[in-house]
Amino acid sequence: MEHRPMGLSRVIIVPHPDDEILFLYSYVKDRRKGDLYYSVTLPKGIRSHYWVRVFGGGTLGLEDKGKYVDGEYAGSDWIPNLEQGLEQLEKELSLDDNSEIIVPGTSYLYGHKHHVQLCDMMKKVFVEKDRIKWYLTETEQMDKEIMFLKEYPDQKHILNQDDIRDYLDFGVEVALVFGVK
Repeated sequence: MEHRPMGLSRVIIVPHPDDEILFLYSYVKDRRKGDLYYSVTLPKGIRSHYWVRVFGGGTLGLEDKGKYVDGEYAGSDWIPNLEQGLEQLEKELSLDDNSEIIVPGTSYLYGHKHHVQLCDMMKKVFVEKDRIKWYLTETEQMDKEIMFLKEYPDQKHILNQDDIRDYLDFGVEVALVFGVK
């Protein structure tokens, strides 16, 4: 993991690479110098390559249990050591009272178990400072999809999944902003 550069604006944490565009487009469209991006896990393949190339994204380096364990969906404890990984990130980046740690507030709008777990763990490790909601214009919605297809062309099938399509068509984004305890 990287050490905190001077003038750090924000730390953005997402469950997987590509979530930063799908769920936090309002933040990433106007990236700030000094922003740091972290994915909880870094899947194998081209999606990780884009994540590092485009966003300079890091990873908490945590292994997930895989989608299924003993034939059952892995559920809400997708990453058994997520709490420790977040605490380690806080120490390594020397986060302070002025730090903003931002995650997609999608846990109950979109409802994917990985997103729910990240939001729940953030509330255990950090203090929720704000909840920011954006209403995207039709142009912003189209720009979001264009950016997604440009940065993650191999993931275009995701835009046609019913749950993602419903979320995108709704045109609302929610970010949870956390600080240190």
